[in-house]
Amino acid sequence: MTAAPTPGMAPMSTPKSDCRIMIFQRLKPYCAPRNTSRVDMLASGGATAVRRMVRSSISGSANSPSVVAGAAGIASLKDKGLVDRAITTNAESKEIVHQTLDELGLDYLPTNTNFIMHRIKGDLGEYRNRMAEEGLLVGRDFPPMLDYNRLSFGLPNEMDRWAEAIKGFRKNGWI
Repeated sequence: MTAAPTPGMAPMSTPKSDCRIMIFQRLKPYCAPRNTSRVDMLASGGATAVRRMVRSSISGSANSPSVVAGAAGIASLKDKGLVDRAITTNAESKEIVHQTLDELGLDYLPTNTNFIMHRIKGDLGEYRNRMAEEGLLVGRDFPPMLDYNRLSFGLPNEMDRWAEAIKGFRKNGWI
């Protein structure tokens, strides 16, 4: 019996470069187009895909990452307020980051995701190392944008910590 594609997913005739995420159903790959959000994927049959992933776990072990991830995904989908809370939390964190970057006069690219690309003034590696010393892990290289940092939005209290750290960097003349 062949598994039907998850609603909203395209059969693998779609080029891999156009896929946001690959989902394998009984070893038949399907992809969600790049412009598909995680929320869209969940809303368009993600629960079915997660259940199939759990059922078709190759190892069948309860410790298999796919089983654990699948169980967490199913539990998350049962929490009816999860998506709304996640959207609200992400918006609060994004606002903290936007206000801080605006205050510091640092450019950033518009975003509708859970991360932002913002310009730093100085060496990116040094910036990341200093953030790590503050207990904050940020960024990775995105050639050729080596004067931009990729910052994932965390919880608002975590973004407050980031804001205080980057303001301290400005006071020290590092950015």
